Amino acid sequence: MDYMITAIDSSKQVCVCAIKTTEMVEQMRKYHDTYPVVSAAIGRTMTAASMMGLSMKDIGSKLSIIIKGDGPIGTITVTSDSRGYVKATANKYDIDMPARESDGKLDVRRAVGQNGVITVVKDLGMKEPYVGKAPIVSGEIAQDIAYYLSTSEQINSSVGLGVLVDVDYTIKHAGGFLVSLLPFAKEETIQKLEQNLSKIKSVTKMMQEGKTPEDIAAIILDGMGMEILAKDEVKYECDCNVDRIKQILVTIGKDELQKIYDEDGQLEMQCHFCDKKYNFNKEELKEIIQQL
Repeated sequence: MDYMITAIDSSKQVCVCAIKTTEMVEQMRKYHDTYPVVSAAIGRTMTAASMMGLSMKDIGSKLSIIIKGDGPIGTITVTSDSRGYVKATANKYDIDMPARESDGKLDVRRAVGQNGVITVVKDLGMKEPYVGKAPIVSGEIAQDIAYYLSTSEQINSSVGLGVLVDVDYTIKHAGGFLVSLLPFAKEETIQKLEQNLSKIKSVTKMMQEGKTPEDIAAIILDGMGMEILAKDEVKYECDCNVDRIKQILVTIGKDELQKIYDEDGQLEMQCHFCDKKYNFNKEELKEIIQQL
């Protein structure tokens, strides 16, 4: 089971979210048949979105992270609800890119691109959604999320994200952490936290060693005390259905739908998040047109 824990230090100055997302990233891989570097890029974004989505708390709230870089993946779009349930899509999934020569790891930075924009849209059920933007500063995702949080939401944070892809392209490990300083954090607390973070291993290395989200949070808060506030299951869940697809068809407009009705007599729509296909026959198209 994938899950996230939320923890706080004993002095209530540091909040840590630590998450396991192996199963949700594997589900995404199965839906989209992603190549390894794409699995890593989308998987890291999914992990961040799940942690940020769960932090919204209000039922019905939704958060989307849109990363538009100049790399071959194009645009990555991940949506999370307040339960941390995510769905994801990208422009291109079959990118076969050699590993980095320096360390043999997947070259996510090159696949995403180092120039572009990260956009976060928060739909909190109000009249207008909150939209924040920040430039891509790394392309490795974690640093970009941390920079966005700092510049757009004024949240001082440290973000760790990782996806380990096996030789058969399946997801071996995926997870991450998000550390935030709470208001009025003292200098000695910040120094201790920085000391702990400077010694921490990569997320996938810790998971390979058998570390759980609880273990990762304990490493981050070593010597600071730890209280676990919540443990929440997370997963990949696409909420598409016939009614939602019909709403999309309505946006095409009556004239265009009439043209499809006259020329083809049928229409196939495919969900970008789970690749499920929806077929509408002539009678169903006629019914939609009559409602416009």
